[in-house]
Amino acid sequence: YAAKTKRSGSFLNFLRSKDPSRACPQGLANIGNTCFMNATIQCLAATPMLNEYFQTGQFEKHVHADAKVASAFAQLLIDLRSRKAPVVPTAFKKALDKYAPSFAGFEHQDAHELLAVLLHGLHEDLNRSSTNSNLAKPLVDPPTEESEWSKHRAMHTSVISDLFDGQQKISTQCR
Repeated sequence: YAAKTKRSGSFLNFLRSKDPSRACPQGLANIGNTCFMNATIQCLAATPMLNEYFQTGQFEKHVHADAKVASAFAQLLIDLRSRKAPVVPTAFKKALDKYAPSFAGFEHQDAHELLAVLLHGLHEDLNRSSTNSNLAKPLVDPPTEESEWSKHRAMHTSVISDLFDGQQKISTQCR
């Protein structure tokens, strides 16, 4: 418990050390039944390094010309910090609907599914790697955790992969 409290305190101190208007976003207005989307956006907006990357315009150095959601997401984060009233995320919703038609309309959806789709879309819009097909086969035979992680990182270099990607090793043992 003490370790968790200490970490939490460090995070709170980090937030307090920043400009309060950047650390505490305004709310989002529901447009239809979009609470799942608003909750997902608020979680991502509360990720300090991601928020700073978009707020300071760093993303513009990496965004692809055919980007689907990164610019709309950046504008939404800026709006969350600059307005005194709840933000109506209409422009972001339109960009999301175009990128992921399964989220079109105003029906209730799953927040976790949206998070996965949104992170994927942001990653695709911001991926700095031009490496892809030549890494389809294993780097070593048999593949190791290190070789697979190296292959993954060579193909996926964006702020999204830097912040959210990880590797998990699972083994099954029969008795």
